[in-house]
Amino acid sequence: MPLTSKLLRTPQIIKLICEHLASEKPTLSFELNGLYPLVKCLPSSVWEEMKRKEKRYVVLRQPLVSTDCSRFMLYARRVKHFNTDPESRKQVQINIYRALQFAMHGRNLLPNVRKLTWNESHNVILPFSSMFLGPRLTQMEFTPSQKGIPLEFSVFSALHEYCPSLENFRITFSFGMSTNSESKAVTLISNSIHNWRNIKTLEVPNLSYSALLKVAQLPYLEEFKICNCKFDAAGSQMLKGGFPMLEVLKIHGSSTSDGIAFFKVMDNSPLCRLEIVLSHKRTSSALWRQIYFSNSAEIEEIATSWSNVRFLWLHSRVVSQGGVASPITLLDLLPFAEYCPELTCLVIAFDATYLPEIKRQNISGRKLNKSGLEELSVGNSPIKNPAEFAVALSGVFSSLKEISTAEEFKTAYPATETKYSNAWKEVEKLVKLFAAVRDEALRNGHIVAYETAG
Repeated sequence: MPLTSKLLRTPQIIKLICEHLASEKPTLSFELNGLYPLVKCLPSSVWEEMKRKEKRYVVLRQPLVSTDCSRFMLYARRVKHFNTDPESRKQVQINIYRALQFAMHGRNLLPNVRKLTWNESHNVILPFSSMFLGPRLTQMEFTPSQKGIPLEFSVFSALHEYCPSLENFRITFSFGMSTNSESKAVTLISNSIHNWRNIKTLEVPNLSYSALLKVAQLPYLEEFKICNCKFDAAGSQMLKGGFPMLEVLKIHGSSTSDGIAFFKVMDNSPLCRLEIVLSHKRTSSALWRQIYFSNSAEIEEIATSWSNVRFLWLHSRVVSQGGVASPITLLDLLPFAEYCPELTCLVIAFDATYLPEIKRQNISGRKLNKSGLEELSVGNSPIKNPAEFAVALSGVFSSLKEISTAEEFKTAYPATETKYSNAWKEVEKLVKLFAAVRDEALRNGHIVAYETAG
């Protein structure tokens, strides 16, 4: 018996083959960046390659007929992720999209595509986007050009018909898009979103109030991100009782009141991850400023309202230019240790220089849960006395294992100040040391289980 036949009878080999056949990602599937490789599967007599400046283009020599597309479709069926890839040096001339649309009689070009990443510079192929939408598409990421989305573009309104299995939808706007173009795009999405009944993850720049009410009733929505949000008390109350399955909420805005007003009405949601990210647009010096939470009352309101929160992001994604003092100190973080035992990751900018306040406050008598906080991201938070602060921080968050700073933004934002990074690294080392000593003492029975801070 040949060796191959013997191997195929091995139970482990049979199991691997069965697992492969049952897998959603077989080895014959692939990610495709642009149509360039597929178009070159057409008969060589119908296309030619041209070079313009630094880019190569495939152009048609003659019209396409359906019989020309057999090899094209053989490989197109294997594409699981398609990316328009407008920055690639290998592109397809616009008339090829028209020719394929005619030759395929309007049928889907990628019938088995699961993920579509649509990023375009000038919206020239936007009219042909419906050719890439299919019944198996579950994830769509859409970034229109600065010109926005033409009002006659109706693919959003028919998206539930093209893609009945769509579960994840994300649309982001290019930096520099005009307010008018952004408003048109928001209108198109708002008018269509009520049909997306199977959506689990949704990221949109903004929505009308009526559309937001419809989103709140989506039965399977688990993650929701909205930018540029503006909510008043009356509007937020209209959402009460909605979002029955929401676990992750990300709010990007210009004030903390917008974010707090939104999440306060979600008392029926199983929310466990909350991000409130505050940001300003670029200043004339091309730097970004960090916006801090304005008072401890806002911090305590979040902590007391959401005891099951596990991940909390309460400041901007980028760091400040410096010179802006946060009114929040370590004392204001005590509610997280007191009310949020499941919180494992906290991202917040605060002022760690006010040690005298911590010393005067009798926190040792304040009943705290044994905090489960393991990761603390402090951005560019100022600090003076790392050793003394590490003692206080360890007393509040005894399980802390990792502290990250603004150092990670050095590459993207060269002007970012990271002068406190070394001090925070020292705090991290000391906190880990204190935790190890505490754990050793607990194991040896030298101290009782942790119940209070101090």
